[in-house]
Amino acid sequence: MGLTLLLRDETARANGWLARAQRLAEGSDCVEHGYLLLPVAEQRLGEQHSDAALTAATGAAEIGDRFGDQDLTACARHLQGRALIQQGRVQRGLRLLDEAMIAVSVGELSPIVTGLIYCSVIDTCQQVFALSRAREWTFALTRWCAQQPEMVELGSADDFAGLARRKHDQDPGSNDRQARASGTTRSVASRRGYSQAPARDPTRR
Repeated sequence: MGLTLLLRDETARANGWLARAQRLAEGSDCVEHGYLLLPVAEQRLGEQHSDAALTAATGAAEIGDRFGDQDLTACARHLQGRALIQQGRVQRGLRLLDEAMIAVSVGELSPIVTGLIYCSVIDTCQQVFALSRAREWTFALTRWCAQQPEMVELGSADDFAGLARRKHDQDPGSNDRQARASGTTRSVASRRGYSQAPARDPTRR
């Protein structure tokens, strides 16, 4: 519910659901603790605190691995990759993005998580000018969106497909157009919602 509301830009309601989830998860050993670390990692990335983002994402990945939750593990891996890229370790970060995309491309993940990781990875690849990767995943995203009519109910398929079309139409040789498209993509990707409002860090007391 919290993720769906974040996708709809209903940040206040989403934060309420996330706060409820945090309260219910307290004192228990459950996979939800990993999911609650994802918005923390996103918030730290938005603040340019890549070390803290990497710590939160690594914690989420460990929980995902321990509970065998593929959605959580893939989300966390891709956040680890983005944190490494923000630190300047671009090649290592891109390898983690590729690892997350394996789960995406073979259909191991839920539709919502698949779409979100597609958008985020394409945006990140564009930011570091990994244009061949960006084009490859854009074409894959376009094909995937065409196979997801149920996503229309969440208002997500149009966003994902629109992002793919913008990426495909973009001229990689123009820095001005690159910057404009990157800004547009980030506005779409921000509908993940995690970085729009401060998230509570479960590791902080």
